[in-house]
Amino acid sequence: MRREIALRFEPHSGRTVVSAEAYVDTLRAVFDGLGELRRAAAPVFALHRGWPTAQVRQALELSVGRTHDDKLLVPLIVGASEQGAHLDIHVLASMFWRLGARSLRQAAAGRATSVEVTASCAEAFARAAHCAEEGGHSRLLLVVRGPVSPHWRTVADLSKLAPGLHRHAARRATAKRAQAQMLGQLVALDHTPPTVVIATPYGRRTVALPEALRQDARQLWGEEVIVDVEAAVTSEGQLHEATALRLRRARRVADAVEDHERSRGALGEVWGTDDVREYLDSLWPRSS
Repeated sequence: MRREIALRFEPHSGRTVVSAEAYVDTLRAVFDGLGELRRAAAPVFALHRGWPTAQVRQALELSVGRTHDDKLLVPLIVGASEQGAHLDIHVLASMFWRLGARSLRQAAAGRATSVEVTASCAEAFARAAHCAEEGGHSRLLLVVRGPVSPHWRTVADLSKLAPGLHRHAARRATAKRAQAQMLGQLVALDHTPPTVVIATPYGRRTVALPEALRQDARQLWGEEVIVDVEAAVTSEGQLHEATALRLRRARRVADAVEDHERSRGALGEVWGTDDVREYLDSLWPRSS
């Protein structure tokens, strides 16, 4: 038996049913939130596993499974489609549910998250909990069961997390103008309005392009670039309304061995210790 996850409505006040309207509205909001998590997780998992981001995103497509005897338990399935089937779907699904649930708890507690929880993602899950409570008089839970125990256990009490998710969304929406950098491939130019599109490891970013930088952008089209930008930067580092200040070609290392030898293995004694290796290993989940 593999790891399973489901959405559970828990009616209270002696009720045994949930109104159809609240049920539908809740599911719509949950899938909005899961879609945001999927978009945030795909490039992270792709980088970790060495797989193409587009295929990982397809492999993380979400579906609803067959309802159990408990009709208010909705099974959620990752990777039900055949797209990306050559990838290790079970590993991806396990990572998605484990890190997704952890990230929601971390976001609600005001801590750094394992997978990015955007403002719209946090609002979607908070809205789902509100729909379940107001219209369905129910708590909303993400529950899981696996090979160790046949019983469902709660991994994220969305009703309990809702106030913290609202606060997280408010923090993400608060931004100040500041300078920052983007690294990625310059993949598109547009003249109406003047913008460039930078493909970063975390998705494509559109950056406003001043007239003085248009020629630089044409010369660097298709290349890996570093873009100095002025943007609205949230407290968690997310960039909005970015305007390019400078474009330059990203430096490439022609020979990693030669580069290492030139530096004589600087800091090798530090980074090669068991403590550091154990810490780096702990940053990424291991598949069983």
